[in-house]
Amino acid sequence: MRRITEAAFGEKVKNDLFELGPICWSEKIQQVGIRGTPDRLSCIAGKFVALELKRDSTEKPTALQILKLERINLAGGLGLRVDPSNWDEAYERIKKLAKGG
Repeated sequence: MRRITEAAFGEKVKNDLFELGPICWSEKIQQVGIRGTPDRLSCIAGKFVALELKRDSTEKPTALQILKLERINLAGGLGLRVDPSNWDEAYERIKKLAKGG
């Protein structure tokens, strides 16, 4: 069997995961920031949670941030845009998730 480079293997893995459709969300991790990736990534009670933090309710996410949050939600995770005005509601949702709900 012909050996492939790590980069080529990474591309194959990415493509295979993509074939699973919206039940799978996958992101290559790098040491530098990745554009559009939510500010906080968590696994809470076995559930993937991604939070895009904003200073206030007027600050809007970029199109790429919105797309990534939507993809996370389609894959069965929880992707939320949060700011101080909606944090209490979001936190209650997260706590419910943590209790298995």
